[in-house]
Amino acid sequence: MSSGDRAVLDRPGRTLRNDEALEPLRAALSDAGAAPGFELELADFVPPLVPSAGTPGVQVTRLDYDAAAGRFTAVLSVSAGDMEPFTVRVVGRAEETMEMPVAIARLPMGSVLRAADVRMARVRMSLVHGEVARRPEEAVGMQLRRQTVPGQPVPLADLARPTLVQRGATVLMQLDSQGLSLTAQGQAVEAGAAGERIHVINPVSRAVIEAEVTGLNRVRVEPDAVPTMAAVRTAQVIVR
Repeated sequence: MSSGDRAVLDRPGRTLRNDEALEPLRAALSDAGAAPGFELELADFVPPLVPSAGTPGVQVTRLDYDAAAGRFTAVLSVSAGDMEPFTVRVVGRAEETMEMPVAIARLPMGSVLRAADVRMARVRMSLVHGEVARRPEEAVGMQLRRQTVPGQPVPLADLARPTLVQRGATVLMQLDSQGLSLTAQGQAVEAGAAGERIHVINPVSRAVIEAEVTGLNRVRVEPDAVPTMAAVRTAQVIVR
């Protein structure tokens, strides 16, 4: 009627869900060569509004994808009911991921990882630095050289076989030879994990011999094991 009059038409609407808006984009990126199981990292993406009635349709009308960097630019065409189709520009990255064990909680250095301490999760490869455990059996049962970070993969460099013999500990030495089994107590010159060879002082002869760690404070001595001069001098220092 005049320049001061205004008419406003409202219609029920809703925000397009992320899965409705992005699933076609995921399919297009997969067809373009994106790695399986990738995650989308979007820059300032706001899902558009669509009418409440009717099923919306989303199509990728343009996709520029840099497979080496994972970056992409896409144009989505959105339609719903009798609404005129409109376009949405989406910019982001397709982050490659891999399923691997991650720490559930923060654990202190020296802890031995249990099966309950890790879970399998998809991790962005951009967050993986160096060699990490790719299977639970590579981490479970190992001792931590550093504390873990929740939700992060476990570096192999931070894992070691559990120390079963501490330096200076009293150990049970066992020697098996031609059906004869002998045991005696000794003192560990150095710490060791299962399967490692360490030097142990024989308390009777005061000699130092090499033995293999077989269990908690247990070592096995080879029948032909002989002390070395360097080991004997080490034994004299420790005994004093």
